[in-house]
Amino acid sequence: AVFQIDSCQYNVEEDLWHAQVHATDQGADLAAKYMEYQKKKIVKSNIILMFGNLLLEMGEYARAETYFDTILNSSNPN
Repeated sequence: AVFQIDSCQYNVEEDLWHAQVHATDQGADLAAKYMEYQKKKIVKSNIILMFGNLLLEMGEYARAETYFDTILNSSNPN
Protein backbone atom coordinates (compact mmCIF):
# COMPACT_ATOMS: atom_id res chain seq x y z
CA ALA A 1 0.00 0.00 0.00
CA VAL A 2 1.09 3.55 -0.69
CA PHE A 3 0.02 6.42 1.51
CA GLN A 4 -0.09 10.12 0.78
CA ILE A 5 0.50 12.54 3.65
CA ASP A 6 -2.40 14.97 4.15
CA SER A 7 -1.05 16.79 7.18
CA CYS A 8 1.72 16.51 9.73
CA GLN A 9 1.86 18.27 13.09
CA TYR A 10 4.22 18.03 16.04
CA ASN A 11 2.67 17.80 19.52
CA VAL A 12 5.11 19.29 22.05
CA GLU A 13 3.25 17.91 25.10
CA GLU A 14 3.34 14.33 23.79
CA ASP A 15 6.69 14.76 22.01
CA LEU A 16 5.11 13.03 18.99
CA TRP A 17 4.40 13.73 15.37
CA HIS A 18 0.81 13.22 14.26
CA ALA A 19 0.44 12.51 10.57
CA GLN A 20 -2.84 12.19 8.73
CA VAL A 21 -2.57 10.04 5.62
CA HIS A 22 -4.77 8.36 3.06
CA ALA A 23 -4.18 5.30 0.93
CA THR A 24 -3.65 5.68 -2.81
CA ASP A 25 -3.45 3.20 -5.66
CA GLN A 26 -0.31 4.86 -6.98
CA GLY A 27 1.80 1.91 -5.81
CA ALA A 28 -0.34 -0.50 -7.80
CA ASP A 29 0.06 1.64 -10.92
CA LEU A 30 3.84 1.72 -10.53
CA ALA A 31 3.96 -2.03 -9.91
CA ALA A 32 1.85 -2.71 -13.00
CA LYS A 33 4.10 -0.52 -15.15
CA TYR A 34 7.20 -2.25 -13.77
CA MET A 35 5.73 -5.70 -14.47
CA GLU A 36 4.87 -4.70 -18.05
CA TYR A 37 8.41 -3.39 -18.53
CA GLN A 38 9.85 -6.66 -17.20
CA LYS A 39 7.62 -8.72 -19.50
CA LYS A 40 8.87 -6.77 -22.51
CA LYS A 41 12.47 -7.28 -21.39
CA ILE A 42 11.90 -11.03 -21.03
CA VAL A 43 10.61 -11.32 -24.59
CA LYS A 44 13.72 -9.59 -25.94
CA SER A 45 16.19 -11.21 -23.53
CA ASN A 46 18.33 -14.31 -23.64
CA ILE A 47 16.95 -16.70 -21.01
CA ILE A 48 20.46 -17.65 -19.85
CA LEU A 49 21.30 -14.03 -19.04
CA MET A 50 18.03 -13.24 -17.26
CA PHE A 51 19.06 -14.79 -13.93
CA GLY A 52 22.32 -12.86 -13.85
CA ASN A 53 20.50 -9.63 -14.66
CA LEU A 54 18.02 -10.33 -11.88
CA LEU A 55 20.90 -10.76 -9.44
CA LEU A 56 22.31 -7.42 -10.59
CA GLU A 57 18.97 -5.67 -10.12
CA MET A 58 18.77 -7.11 -6.61
CA GLY A 59 22.21 -5.70 -5.77
CA GLU A 60 23.78 -9.17 -5.57
CA TYR A 61 26.85 -8.10 -7.52
CA ALA A 62 29.24 -10.82 -6.31
CA ARG A 63 26.73 -13.56 -7.07
CA ALA A 64 26.00 -12.07 -10.49
CA GLU A 65 29.72 -11.95 -11.26
CA THR A 66 30.11 -15.60 -10.23
CA TYR A 67 27.11 -16.57 -12.34
CA PHE A 68 28.37 -14.74 -15.44
CA ASP A 69 31.89 -16.14 -14.95
CA THR A 70 30.43 -19.64 -14.79
CA ILE A 71 28.54 -19.04 -18.03
CA LEU A 72 31.66 -17.70 -19.75
CA ASN A 73 33.81 -20.60 -18.58
CA SER A 74 31.29 -23.26 -19.56
CA SER A 75 29.98 -21.78 -22.79
CA ASN A 76 30.52 -23.38 -26.13
CA PRO A 77 33.12 -21.42 -28.15
CA ASN A 78 30.89 -21.62 -31.23
